[in-house]
Amino acid sequence: MTFTPPRRAVRGVIAGTLVVAVTILPLSLSGVLSLQLRQDLGLTSEGLGIVFAVFFGSAALSSSWLGRVTERLGPGRSLRLGGAGIVVSSTAVATLVQTPTQLVVAIAAAGTSSALTRPAANLWIARAIPVGRQGLALGVNQSSVLVATLAAGIAVPALALPLGWRSAYLATAVLAVAAVLALPPDSTAWRSRPRSAAPAAAADLSHGRLVMLAITAGFATAGASCLGAFTLPTLVASGTREATAGLVIAASSVLGLLARIGVGHGADRRSAVGLVGTTIMIGLGALAFLLLATGSMPAVLVGVPLSFATAWGWLGLFNLAILRLNPVAPGAATGITQSGAFVGGVAGPFLMGVIAERLTYGAGWTFLAALAALSAVAMLVIDRTLRSR
Repeated sequence: MTFTPPRRAVRGVIAGTLVVAVTILPLSLSGVLSLQLRQDLGLTSEGLGIVFAVFFGSAALSSSWLGRVTERLGPGRSLRLGGAGIVVSSTAVATLVQTPTQLVVAIAAAGTSSALTRPAANLWIARAIPVGRQGLALGVNQSSVLVATLAAGIAVPALALPLGWRSAYLATAVLAVAAVLALPPDSTAWRSRPRSAAPAAAADLSHGRLVMLAITAGFATAGASCLGAFTLPTLVASGTREATAGLVIAASSVLGLLARIGVGHGADRRSAVGLVGTTIMIGLGALAFLLLATGSMPAVLVGVPLSFATAWGWLGLFNLAILRLNPVAPGAATGITQSGAFVGGVAGPFLMGVIAERLTYGAGWTFLAALAALSAVAMLVIDRTLRSR
């Protein structure tokens, strides 16, 4: 029996995280550069919601199928293929896009690339990382969203303001090439690991249970997926300067990144598979959305870092539970559960864009807080069901 060498396994986790991050970066840039995109392309708040909805929609439609593809191609090839897709789509935005419709098409391609790389990164962790370190590895991997948001926040003062918004998308294509080159050479070691060596479990969860978890995750993701698109406009509406708002988002991303890694490391010390930690973090995310809804600068400045640390922070714990409960085909299982998260990513930004355009940002954040609270309750019920199992 052979296993992936430790150094190569760690390199795969870090490089895989970077690849997943660059697949999200075009979307994050569309959020933080929304004011410039409005001026140059005529992209309204409702249009921005559509951009985010299309990204998650294309990902949702392809996620379940691509999860099975990763089981056949392997994590390395899947990550490389997804990274190549981002090179193409980001270059297209930087050089060709002239209308909101063209932007939507390019972002849709990025969404499909993201749907391929996420289960691929999860599969790498499930097959190459020891069980007692998978929580930490998933915490690192799930920080990809915050790495993308951090990079996007820095891109506002560093690239977009002095050089124009197109330079930020061109830089994304360059980063995608670098991330793909950082991946370790393809190895057959992960394939040789017998299924009997997987974490102890009676069997993978049924398709029905995975769908239930996917739906519950979708409610929570509806609000979390709006952070990249509507955090900067919310900060500006509260009286924060645009450049300062970009730095606040960058700092909040760092805090969220550290929170994910810390939570994942703590989860490795517990052998039980449960969703209580996920429930708590989703509930705190709902509270953060309510702070954003106030429109008050002090409350918003507290709500932004809290939302980045919690509203997205639960995904690492959630995926750890999925990996432990589905040792036979973890890539396919996370492909199903993340499809629900992607559906939430479709509905959340679209509804938020409509509400913000017709009412206020506060009304939109209040609505998303209610969805997160509903998800927390449902997640707790599912956890009790799984424990009885």
